[in-house]
Amino acid sequence: MNLKEYMNIFYSSSEEAAALVEDNLITNTNQAWDSFFSHIDESRKTEPGAWRTVFLQSSCPHYEGLLSMDDAEGEFTTPELLIQDSSGSTQWFHARLQAVAVSGESAVVIRINRAYKLEQINARQAQAQRIAHFGYWDWHVPSGNVTWSDEVYNIFGVTKENFTPDIEGVLSFSKEEDRGIGQELIQRSVDKRQPGLYEMRIFRPDGEERWYESNFEPIFNEDGSLEYIKGTAHDITRMKRAEQKTLEREEWLRTVLNSIGDAVVATDVEGKILQMNPSAEQLTGWSTAEAQGLAYSEVMRIVDADTGDAVDGPVRKVLSTGEIQYLSGNLTLISRNGKDFRIADSAAPILTRHGEMTGVVIVFRDISREIILREELRQSQKLEAIGRLAGGVAHDFNNMLGGIVGGAELLESFISENSEAMKYYGIIRNAARQAAELTSNLLSFSRKQIRSMGPVSFHECVHRTVSILKSTIDRRIKIEMNLEAQPDIVNGDSAQLQSALLNLGINASHAMKEGGTLYILTANVELDRMYCDSCPFELKPGNYLYIEVRDEGEGIDPKFLPYIFDPFFTTKEKGRGTGMGLSAVYGTVQEHKGTITAYSEPGNGTSFHIQLPLSESAAPEVRESEVPVKGEGHILLIDDEEVIRSTGRSMLERLGYTVTAADSPLEALGEFQKDTGRYDLVIIDMIMPVMNGKEFFYRLRDMDPHVRAIVASGFLKEDDIKEMKTDGLLGFIQKPFRLTDLSHAVHDALAAKS
Repeated sequence: MNLKEYMNIFYSSSEEAAALVEDNLITNTNQAWDSFFSHIDESRKTEPGAWRTVFLQSSCPHYEGLLSMDDAEGEFTTPELLIQDSSGSTQWFHARLQAVAVSGESAVVIRINRAYKLEQINARQAQAQRIAHFGYWDWHVPSGNVTWSDEVYNIFGVTKENFTPDIEGVLSFSKEEDRGIGQELIQRSVDKRQPGLYEMRIFRPDGEERWYESNFEPIFNEDGSLEYIKGTAHDITRMKRAEQKTLEREEWLRTVLNSIGDAVVATDVEGKILQMNPSAEQLTGWSTAEAQGLAYSEVMRIVDADTGDAVDGPVRKVLSTGEIQYLSGNLTLISRNGKDFRIADSAAPILTRHGEMTGVVIVFRDISREIILREELRQSQKLEAIGRLAGGVAHDFNNMLGGIVGGAELLESFISENSEAMKYYGIIRNAARQAAELTSNLLSFSRKQIRSMGPVSFHECVHRTVSILKSTIDRRIKIEMNLEAQPDIVNGDSAQLQSALLNLGINASHAMKEGGTLYILTANVELDRMYCDSCPFELKPGNYLYIEVRDEGEGIDPKFLPYIFDPFFTTKEKGRGTGMGLSAVYGTVQEHKGTITAYSEPGNGTSFHIQLPLSESAAPEVRESEVPVKGEGHILLIDDEEVIRSTGRSMLERLGYTVTAADSPLEALGEFQKDTGRYDLVIIDMIMPVMNGKEFFYRLRDMDPHVRAIVASGFLKEDDIKEMKTDGLLGFIQKPFRLTDLSHAVHDALAAKS
């Protein structure tokens, strides 16, 4: 048997394509080989190595190695080789190379199993479809038969054994409201004779919701009739769920951005607007739809608040550096409608997970209110510091004024018949009263003095003030009142409130040199916790009386407006004012636990806005008589200033009292200890060396729990005696005191204990 006979015996009827290679030449092939490789010309079989072209490679791997083996029965299975078949299509196959020896002749048999490869390809296709969740279907329209690939069964959650696909069966997997979608799209594809696409939601027998996508194409016969509709089925459930999560996250992000107070703007890598949240729309004056595609600098015009010069926004710096940028300083955003906002600005790059920049996000906020509050707080702190200084000065000044006022009042009875002396007495008295008023204003400003606080009808104060103003200011000035507040009762000092209104009215009249109208308005307002917490004044939430005093005068230059409440600040000509009027008003309002602000434009007048807490009581205070009240009893007077002791003693004795005076707390304690029941009243100076008035009061109480006492001071806050009042202190008198004030204070204290 030779090699040719060997081939005929073993491979003539084999389904494998087989060829015999001798000396690098194909010398014999079977029918399967010839059928599979009919494109190879017979003449080429005589050319050494020509057979290798069937593999479309330059050489057949392992062939040379096989020929050089000593073992003539060796065999190799090659890796996959690209082979061109008789139809001209190319496929990948494994080739088996077997060395044979017959009757002393050796050769190599090449075998290619086409059937095995087809099965392998089908298996791989099925595997690929299963991995990709991708199947195909055919619908033979005339018969209605539907054919599915295995993966389509998997997508729908059924098997070939328990489900036969047809159109009605396929529709049964979807909700009734969804069923028309696919049918409509298929019909449209047929009508237009072009491929189509649809997505469908289905519910498998196990109840799981799934989505699949189908690409399909109608197939027509030569006569134009519809024969098939062939398509694919791709399970896109995971993609749909991811898409839903993305939508939910986008909605969440949109909700967050829309909810925050800060303005947010997003741009692309060219600095063009992509998105804006409502806060950004409000501040810039642009809607997102209008701003999209515009340059960031066109939508956000930022200038220096001091110079008005344009400021380059942070977007360009972020795009060039890739780093977060902050804009600091006095920045103003000019909105589309021309309104100005003071802003704080920052910007950061928008990066992908791979670090690629896709745009910039800008975050900014309106800090206009914050700047105003900061300036108001600074002003309040400055005024508080000045107030402490003023209060300290007023203490010593009051003691000196006390001697002048008291001495002058005592002197009056001795010189009343001497007209020349009375003239000079009048000069001393008036000068002392003016000085006392200046000191009172200082103390009002610094909130260091105690007034007689009680329920006051503010409207009554307004009417009294207006009555005075009408007789004092230029008659060309008209006064209009619109007193709508109900109730109008505040807890305060009527004289102090009236003085504050008078100061505001006089200031307004000076601003209206050519005449005009002075408006006084009241209303009721409620201040909530948020407002009170953000206000630089010390406020408590509740119901307040709102007062507005407005004129039509020349207004105040903006550069002066921050200083109008400063003591001794005035824009009036020299000799026309001390500059204490508005500072006294400021102090009065603060003492009444209220707020005061001013607004003015040059040429358009000035308005003052005041808010005072309403009183819980509806009964206004009753004014006391200005006539001195005489009495009797023994009084212990203690003051470290000789002038106060001397004038105070003389005043009390003129009122009918017996007086023991002491110049120090220790001396007074010694006097009191001699006979604790001897004294009907003790008048205590609050600021003394060695021991202050509060300590002295409690030392007296240790000796006599029922001791009757009042305090006198020109430098005092309500909180300083609040505890003492709780523990039995009967009253307070402000230095410098007049004879009438002293008489009422002593009378009320004695009456309270009688």
